[in-house]
Amino acid sequence: MADTVQYLLEESIPELEDYEKKGYFSRTELKAIIQKRQDFEYRLKRRAALKTDYYRYIEYELRLEELRRLRKQKLGIQGKKSIAETAIVKRVHFIYERASRKFKSDLQLWLDWLAYCKKTKSSKQHSKVVTKALSRHATTPVLWIEAANWDFEREGNVAAARALMQQGLRMCKHEGVMWVEYLRMELLYIQRLRLRREVLGLAVPQEVPGTGAITASGSDATADANIKAAASAVDESEAAVAAVLTGAVARVVYRSAVVALPGALGLRAKLLRVLAAFDFPGVRELEDDVFAGIAADFPADEDAWDLLARRPLAAAADAAARAGAAGGAGGASSSGGGEEGAPGQAHAQARVLAAAQTAAHASVLAAYERAAHAMRTDRMYELFAGYLEARLERLMSAATAAASGGGAEASSSAPAEAARPRRGAKRGRDAGGAKSADAAVEPEPVDLMAAAGVELLAVFLSAHKQRCAPPALYVRWVGWAQRLGQPKMAIAAVRHGCERHASHAPLWSLRLDLEVEARAERAALLRLFRTAAAAVPAEESPPLWGVMLRAVPPGSVEFAPLCDLLVACATAAPSSAGLGSVAADFLAAVRSSGLGLPATRAFYRRFLTLPAAGPALFVAAIELEVAEGGDGTGKRRETSCSGSGVVGQLFEAAVAAHGGHDTGLWLRYAAYVSTLRGGGGDVYWRATKALDDPDHFIAAYRQQLQDS
Repeated sequence: MADTVQYLLEESIPELEDYEKKGYFSRTELKAIIQKRQDFEYRLKRRAALKTDYYRYIEYELRLEELRRLRKQKLGIQGKKSIAETAIVKRVHFIYERASRKFKSDLQLWLDWLAYCKKTKSSKQHSKVVTKALSRHATTPVLWIEAANWDFEREGNVAAARALMQQGLRMCKHEGVMWVEYLRMELLYIQRLRLRREVLGLAVPQEVPGTGAITASGSDATADANIKAAASAVDESEAAVAAVLTGAVARVVYRSAVVALPGALGLRAKLLRVLAAFDFPGVRELEDDVFAGIAADFPADEDAWDLLARRPLAAAADAAARAGAAGGAGGASSSGGGEEGAPGQAHAQARVLAAAQTAAHASVLAAYERAAHAMRTDRMYELFAGYLEARLERLMSAATAAASGGGAEASSSAPAEAARPRRGAKRGRDAGGAKSADAAVEPEPVDLMAAAGVELLAVFLSAHKQRCAPPALYVRWVGWAQRLGQPKMAIAAVRHGCERHASHAPLWSLRLDLEVEARAERAALLRLFRTAAAAVPAEESPPLWGVMLRAVPPGSVEFAPLCDLLVACATAAPSSAGLGSVAADFLAAVRSSGLGLPATRAFYRRFLTLPAAGPALFVAAIELEVAEGGDGTGKRRETSCSGSGVVGQLFEAAVAAHGGHDTGLWLRYAAYVSTLRGGGGDVYWRATKALDDPDHFIAAYRQQLQDS
């Protein structure tokens, strides 16, 4: 091992001499570098070398290279590169190579090495690394994509990139990401071909062959050129070029992807996102094919209906982009000839954009309504409501931004006031803000927000009527009704939800909160809570008891029946239901209400013998008795572990019920006995025998002794 390390260090002598010659490092620094490298090499040569050792060695070399570059810039060294400029890069590659031989199956190591090759522009090394990595991880899509992307982007070899993608598809048959990246590569290639032909002044097809005349565009395109291009399209080679330039190869890729993964809707959604980034002839036709395939292959899939319904939004986004481009061009031209027509032109563009967005929303709304009528499922209505919620959020955010110029008060009140549905607002396409035939101006943002609120609440109500509303949808319904200033609708919505999902605890908790906010009578609230307590599982009911404790304070007429109900529920519930913690909260409320010590003791004694009396209730009762001074002030000091006082009896009952698993109870017991007799060794001994896992208690007890 020592001979190998010595040999590797001796090989770096020319590099070190060049460092000293050029002034990058002093002789003292070079000695430190040699010593550091020697330490790393010995770590790599040990029998149980770790991957972190290689990474630390690489990190050291990278920092050393960064320091060399800074000093080169500071010294102003120029000229032909020598061994000093390339030695560290080669050394890092050598370290990666040794690491890859030892950790061949570590994919992240190969990816890090490839990233370093790209960073240092090591083309030859990159090709070697990709080949080695693929030999070990032939079924990893990211490596095939990286190899093809390198040939396509860096080398400009489209044929090699296409061959790699096709070979990767054969090895990774069920990986959708391969088809997505293959389609993106083909579309990028087509885009570059079209741009190149435009620069060279060659004919560029503007329509898909078979859909109309093929026109030519270029710097010198004329009517004669158009005629010649149309005539030359008859030739097979020209027809093939026209087909390639309008996405024929991309269409083949899509069809092959559908054949390979026919049931992958997520793949088609990703392909649509790839197509949305391109806008040359043939892309929109391919999008039509994708959407048609989704409609035909996924007639009973809610996510497919969602994709189809949202399609008009892409057209509206394209219209917005074109309007923005036209606005930029118009602004440039108006700046040269005056600013008189600029406001009018901007207003006209805004009206066109608003009309496109309104029409797109009307189409989306109609598509969602058809989908909801056809599917009638919870998921479909959730997607429908999700679209309307996102739209209303955008409108409210825009209103907030517009109102921010008028001060904080206007900004805070504008969204709720504007979004409150008006009496004259309609539902459906007209509610989406579509202009009537005689309308002179586009809809105001306030009207759009009001109409959007009406649409959203109508969808929630429709889901309820169709019995397609899960509990989460009712919660969203209540939240939006409150945001839109409809408290009565919020209460009606949560009542509908509790009727349909009687055992859903969050809905009942929300309903109780709203009833309390609506100032419902305590007697009526107690009757409602009895219904909720009977329907909701005991394990999920503690939040409901918390709402009732805030609404019915101790000392009120309804508090005693509420306590009786808690006793009845705790009697029937298992000990794991958590009602012991609820009883502890009730005890704290009774204690702080000023009803007196006898009433407080009478309250907790009703629960201690019940199965659901948890550790929290025992701890609360013990703290109460200690605070009252019965055993905690030293007036009646106990002489035994269990004692005859109230606190000792409570501790004994607590550890008898929960001493097998609750470490905190034993720690409290030991601390209490220590305050009485100066030591809790007998409690410690009992705890180690009673606990299922005494190790945690032993460590905590020792720490407790040190702190005391």
